[in-house]
Amino acid sequence: MIVILFTGGTITMRNDPGGGGAKPGLTAAEILQATKGIRAISAVEVEEWGQFPGPHMTVERMWALRNRI
Repeated sequence: MIVILFTGGTITMRNDPGGGGAKPGLTAAEILQATKGIRAISAVEVEEWGQFPGPHMTVERMWALRNRI
């Protein structure tokens, strides 16, 4: 089994016209749907751990993620 802890991040970023920049915009399910063939390799479990742009992954969040793993 493959377990994916989804943290949002740069790969999910979308333009936010109202905010004048980018913000996380894709869910784990949407990213996984774009990953063709992964379910043919293994069962997949996804956990929506957060929606953080890369620069927002603080040391505290990294430690919390480490503890989750």
